[in-house]
Amino acid sequence: MEELILSLGSRNIQVGNLISQEITAGNYLKKLLRGQVLLDYRRHPDIRFVENLTIHFLPLRWQKNPVANRLQNILRVTERKFKDYIEKYGKPDLIFHHGIFDYTYITRHLAAKFDIPYWYKEHSSYINAEHFPCSNDFETPEKLKEFVRHSGRRFAASAFYAEKMGAVFSVPFEVLHNVLTDQHFSHELEIRGTHSFVFLNVAIMLPAKNQQLIVRAFAKAFVADFPQCKLVIAGDGNLHSTLETLCQELGINEKVQILKFQNRSEIKTLLSKSHAFVLASDLETFGVVLIEAMGFGLPVISSRIPGPMELVNDKNGLFFEPGNVDELAEAMKTMVDQYRQFDQNAIKDQIVREYGPDSAVQILMDHPLFSEKQSATGSQDIPSTPA
Repeated sequence: MEELILSLGSRNIQVGNLISQEITAGNYLKKLLRGQVLLDYRRHPDIRFVENLTIHFLPLRWQKNPVANRLQNILRVTERKFKDYIEKYGKPDLIFHHGIFDYTYITRHLAAKFDIPYWYKEHSSYINAEHFPCSNDFETPEKLKEFVRHSGRRFAASAFYAEKMGAVFSVPFEVLHNVLTDQHFSHELEIRGTHSFVFLNVAIMLPAKNQQLIVRAFAKAFVADFPQCKLVIAGDGNLHSTLETLCQELGINEKVQILKFQNRSEIKTLLSKSHAFVLASDLETFGVVLIEAMGFGLPVISSRIPGPMELVNDKNGLFFEPGNVDELAEAMKTMVDQYRQFDQNAIKDQIVREYGPDSAVQILMDHPLFSEKQSATGSQDIPSTPA
């Protein structure tokens, strides 16, 4: 979401980001005394934030209807904060809601109170007709589905996911790919030598991301041959020690580097020093890490799953069947053998063209809500409520 906000801002489209959190009075005082941050999230200096902190001054357990009182408190504070935003920046043209599983009650309230239309984009890979959890006390699955159906426009990150969400909610979805900012493309591509060849994987270390499969495939492909090859895996999660142990068992710990969480700057450094990116996930709604890698000119190897299948082709990468260690090992060897056949500049140019800021602007602004104002002023205001 941050990338979309910054991308729109770079094209003179004003966006505010509403961040909501609630806290009891006791915990509020504890945090103040300890000098802790009250709204704990990464604040980007180029993004306007509506900091919507609700303090429940009376213990909810003492109240007759604690759920209703919680909601009333949150909406009262939200309304006041939103009025402050309007006084400072003007009334927004649109509320853009991200993700169905939280804050829909806030978007619904603001849209009705201030007579502002709302649009919605879904990111979660866990929604389906049989599994539709409700993650807060204020909504029901039916209310959430109603929220989606009443949205002015509905988006998903890929064509396959738009079709899936359309079936779940019984309304059409449009495709709005995830995007990267201009800053991601600001580096010059370097010709990478092949005296050492580095495969990179960046993903949260969970079973669904299948880093263990990557390690096993790497060992199968490169223990005997290609001694110049290395593997770097980076990410947060609880499999860090498991992967390190696996590398020791396979005798490749000197050729594999397992890193913990890396910030954006550190990830860019890893991308600039790598030759190819490997994604072995079982499920992805899109595959942002793939376009981030290709934005650095890296060819990619991906499991053949929806989402990545819309991003990867024979000009920028290779596929293997999900969970197949032998196919992944062969794909990694093929990547080393045929690396020079992939045009780094062409790979980067495709990503700039299809997933840079202009791609999102073109889709979002191509609507009657903005067309008349855009021609008159050249700027718009789209506040965004995250979930």
